[in-house]
Amino acid sequence: MSPGKTKRTSTDPKMEKENLTGIEAGEESESGDDSQRVAPFVADNVREKIWLNIFDKLAPEDKVTFLTTSPEWHKCAAPNRTLVFFNEIASMLLETLPKHAFLQCRQVCRQWTKELDEHYNSHPDHLRFAFEKERILDGPPIPQYITRFETVSQVRKFMEENRSHPGNPFPGRIIYLRWKDGSIWKPDALQLFQGYWKGVGEMLLQFGRHIHFAIIHIFERDMETYLLERFEIVRNYLMNLPHLKRLKFLGPSRARLDEVREFLGTNSLPQLADLETLELCGISPFWMDAVLNFCTVPSKIKRLCFDLVAGDYGANAPNLHDMLQKFTNLEALELTNLTEDYERFGHLRSLGKLTHLSLGFCEGEIREAKPFFEVLEPFGRTLTHLKIKCGLAISNSVRTPINLPHLERLHIAEYKGNLDPLLQLTSLTFLRIDKCIQRTQDKKIKSAIDVYGFEKRMYQSNIWKVMPTLQTIIIRKRYDRQTYEKLGNK
Repeated sequence: MSPGKTKRTSTDPKMEKENLTGIEAGEESESGDDSQRVAPFVADNVREKIWLNIFDKLAPEDKVTFLTTSPEWHKCAAPNRTLVFFNEIASMLLETLPKHAFLQCRQVCRQWTKELDEHYNSHPDHLRFAFEKERILDGPPIPQYITRFETVSQVRKFMEENRSHPGNPFPGRIIYLRWKDGSIWKPDALQLFQGYWKGVGEMLLQFGRHIHFAIIHIFERDMETYLLERFEIVRNYLMNLPHLKRLKFLGPSRARLDEVREFLGTNSLPQLADLETLELCGISPFWMDAVLNFCTVPSKIKRLCFDLVAGDYGANAPNLHDMLQKFTNLEALELTNLTEDYERFGHLRSLGKLTHLSLGFCEGEIREAKPFFEVLEPFGRTLTHLKIKCGLAISNSVRTPINLPHLERLHIAEYKGNLDPLLQLTSLTFLRIDKCIQRTQDKKIKSAIDVYGFEKRMYQSNIWKVMPTLQTIIIRKRYDRQTYEKLGNK
């Protein structure tokens, strides 16, 4: 064998062609050493489908490098770059584009429609309550593309335009149902009402399987007659919403135990197996209990909201403690218009995964802080976000222990007294007080934290030293009218 030549054992001409090196093609090695001869990596020996599959799995920052590595790779990936890169920008478009522009993007091609719908429908904001996010920290919520049905003509128009639609006609998979087709005092009000809900029923029968979030307001305050008929309407609609993940239900507030029992004696509400978030607003406790017992799979419910209705429902009315006990996987709970019975809420030790909590009482009500925080102690191991939609009063003569070591965000509607008890919140990063009163008519309340004027000397304030984990603070100072007049006259 002559020097500078390699021995080839293959007799396959194709193999010989693929194994040719630059040296074999006539280029002499400077050193003449066979060990320095390395065959180049030939990209076009691999099928285009494989390269596209590899390209799809690359990180976004690596895709540009891939395209510029060789002409062959650029050629096979370039025609698909719009579709491939779209997956990376879909979430950005979802959060930044106006509604009309977002909907126009869905019409570009099927791939864009698929990607945008997937990002939109899987976004966690759809299942979260508003109090779980702070706009100043987390940014605005994603827009909701709600398809509203409020009149008979809206329902008819929708069905005419989409009767032959082959798939999902709801861009956001959200519907809002509330009859607003005229005054309830009109002679034909009941006929219009029944015609509207009949049309909605036909629409849900055809397209209900595509809906993930439904807001149903069927029980108007002044039209709570014919309750049994309306119970039947609700039952039929829920039967045609098998894939609901979130349900907001409004009314009826006056349903009595005997009326609910009469309906359930011959009917049963359907179980919604995919339901994760449930909001029950302005509902009597009897109907609320029926929805919780029949429609939910307790282990799958992660978020509950109760806007309770004040009233005397008798000794047989189910209480809040009993209704909540079985929802052991709750992560977020919002309760509004609580009564004195809220003290039993602290006995719900079954809520061992609760991280977000919002509590509200009657508007303008002030609660003593010490017993309030004692009720929350059982949730100290898991609670990270707390919103208090009422006033809290701190007594200077009574120590106020707060055993919430993992609390990161605290939002209080009104706070009266010194802020010293909040120093116990050693994990707090966000504090918001909408109305903070640290003065009485006679004197300023002594406190280790002074929020009056600290904005003008923010970096000289001691607040960052005494609360070292704090990153964001929003405190709006208010005086009661008498105190304000007295201070203004000085």
